[in-house]
Amino acid sequence: MRSKRRRPGAGSCVCSFVSHQQLKVVEENSGDLDENDISAYLYIYAYILKRSRRTLKRERTTITLRFRSFDKYDDNNREAQKWRATIKCLIAGQPITYVAPANDKKLLILLNPKSGPGKARELFQTKVAPILQEGEVPYDLHVTKYAQYAREFVRTRNVYGWRGIVAVGGDGVLFEVLNGMFERLDWQQALAEVPLAILPCRKKLRYHINADAIAKKIPVSFL
Repeated sequence: MRSKRRRPGAGSCVCSFVSHQQLKVVEENSGDLDENDISAYLYIYAYILKRSRRTLKRERTTITLRFRSFDKYDDNNREAQKWRATIKCLIAGQPITYVAPANDKKLLILLNPKSGPGKARELFQTKVAPILQEGEVPYDLHVTKYAQYAREFVRTRNVYGWRGIVAVGGDGVLFEVLNGMFERLDWQQALAEVPLAILPCRKKLRYHINADAIAKKIPVSFL
């Protein structure tokens, strides 16, 4: 990122913490950036789990690192990219290099538009999509078009091409995904290699997962 306007202060160390209230940061290719500011900016997003009354809630936290050790923006940007790559390596549990670990596989999102009721797509676009964008997680969004759409989809597609499958909606779409996986000839391999998750769009979920899923203790994540 680059700043919109130049701000006085902030020493010449490798990085400094900058408050969002003090600085307007814009995309690097924006026409509204300040060419006089040679600093590069790195955003770090974290969703910290905190207790609120009797419930647990994730609170969005943002840290902005400002790099201005060099006299040119390109040099400062390279330094920021090194930090970015190092942080991503640490998160992924991989050896630290100057190249961020790549995962080209996308998430498969199967969304029931009638869930919510009828607000599942809006909830995904407003609440979930921004988080995936911040985490640099690509995804393929498929909206279910009829009953058993998700079941047929995972049964007939090459699910190994995705890093995971996320069911967005109620218990019905998750039920379809699980049954579709069990109907595959390679269901054991598919369930072992492709993580499953659900994003509930109802206040209460009435799970009626079949006995096979429970007996085999298939792990399902709740996001």
